[in-house]
Amino acid sequence: MVVVVAVAGVELQLRFLMHSKPFSVRLGSLLIGALLLPLLGVARGAEVPAKVFATPEQAVAALNEAASTTNRAALALLFGPEVGALVNPDEVQGAAELVEFAAAFREAHQLVRETDDRIVVEIGAGGWPFPIPLMKVSGGWQFDTAAGLEELLNRRVGRNELDVLRVLRACVLAQRDYASADRDGDEVREFAQRLASSPGKTDGLYWHWSVNGEISPLGPLVAYAQSEGYRGETRGRWRRPGRFTVTISSC
Repeated sequence: MVVVVAVAGVELQLRFLMHSKPFSVRLGSLLIGALLLPLLGVARGAEVPAKVFATPEQAVAALNEAASTTNRAALALLFGPEVGALVNPDEVQGAAELVEFAAAFREAHQLVRETDDRIVVEIGAGGWPFPIPLMKVSGGWQFDTAAGLEELLNRRVGRNELDVLRVLRACVLAQRDYASADRDGDEVREFAQRLASSPGKTDGLYWHWSVNGEISPLGPLVAYAQSEGYRGETRGRWRRPGRFTVTISSC
């Protein structure tokens, strides 16, 4: 998605994160994080083992049904007690990605037998490998959550690192936009020293449009985040739910 904002005759293009990330990166931990967060305490306390299916096809059908209907209890049974370590703290991100996961699963999925005892489920037209494999156990087949744990966490970390890089690049564009005009009336064009402006002022990269009737350089990014469901606010600062917040005075 590209949002183009005309400010002082300059087109500022902000390429937002959710729609610019590669499919294989975005789907890293979406299924677990989106659906199992409310069941984290139950899964840890009950220590219920992952369900065993008679055939791999039955296991995949159960995964498809649970994802399509957002059945949290069914997913908890699919992945067992190890699910607690897989929870994505960002509920908004996980819920949005779950819709994409279900759509990709309906589009295409196949079972790829790596060994006699291990099967990987490939999802979507691009054949994205689901990180949690199916393993043959006594009595049938079971999702081996422990085997996929490290891969899921690696993908999540990698995705977040890419997010940070894109945000910093957006800040550079926003600073250029900010410096394209005299924001404080001192006849000097300068870069912003803050991310969020002081109340009633335009001394940062973001201010509410009601301050002066203009869209701030980071205004579209904030509006987009709000449209995606991020509405957490702590002591006047925007905070993504479940994320550790670090105050940055400049960028």
